[in-house]
Amino acid sequence: MQPHNLPSDLPIARYRFGFLLHQAVQFPAYAGSTLRGIFGHALMKYICTCRQDPHQDNCFYSRVFSVPPSQRLDRSQRNTPPPPYVIEPPLQGKTHWQSGEIYRFNLVLIGEARHYLPLISYALQQAFNHQIGRQKSRAELIELAVEHQDSWYPILKDRNIIRHHNSISLPESYPEHICLNFLTPVRLQQQGKVVKEEHFSADQVLRQAMRRSSSIAQLYFPQAIEADYAALARQCQDVVWQSQVRWQDWTRYSNRQQQHMSLGGLIGECRFKDIPPELSVFLHLCQWLHIGKETVFGLGAYRLRKLAND
Repeated sequence: MQPHNLPSDLPIARYRFGFLLHQAVQFPAYAGSTLRGIFGHALMKYICTCRQDPHQDNCFYSRVFSVPPSQRLDRSQRNTPPPPYVIEPPLQGKTHWQSGEIYRFNLVLIGEARHYLPLISYALQQAFNHQIGRQKSRAELIELAVEHQDSWYPILKDRNIIRHHNSISLPESYPEHICLNFLTPVRLQQQGKVVKEEHFSADQVLRQAMRRSSSIAQLYFPQAIEADYAALARQCQDVVWQSQVRWQDWTRYSNRQQQHMSLGGLIGECRFKDIPPELSVFLHLCQWLHIGKETVFGLGAYRLRKLAND
């Protein structure tokens, strides 16, 4: 039985898009923000059903990209609810892509957003077909795959998306000793300030995973997660861990604010010992959901691996 009334299958799917470049293109070393911009503009231009500002709550754009305030969340999150997607850009830091190469990135879709995959795919195809990057390059969607149990399965056939499994299955049990390896910088905040190495703690990581999982479930799962969060918060303080993290600077240009923004975070690994399953399940979930700030364009990504018992 899963902790906290969670079903064995959850409405989360990770997709991998592969675009064949017809001209050379240049992306930032970390392209999450750029891809989010492409994604948002594509949904607005090709899929928006209301053509209004602000968008109607039932508009496709509002349902996926710009989620309206929700009274179902606590006061601190109510006005900025998490959207049902996460963009995961390439991790190799490559900036120059040549004609003939395939540019791949992942898109995690949650809840009802999974059923909009054909529309999302169409919008992205149109965006990549009509000039991307400063070079105004073009690209063609030639790959689309879904992740299932650590493998990728092609779902694009004759330019159509075929039926496929679009949920994740939770494990029957959770290891007591685990290593968490950050793939992208994680930005945690405490009292309005970004957490640096000297103040980084297991308590913060676990609370962030709980908070992220809870809010996503509240909005996009069939039912909210039933848990005694006060008791879990006390357990977080007692978890034994070791962390080896360092600060990694990263900046991006915000078109909306017309300025460069510093969005550095912590990178490295953390080792948890004797972590109870009722906490471990949140860490497991956030391998898809990510943790911390700016998760929508891929920050706070990590993977878990089991450690041998002492």
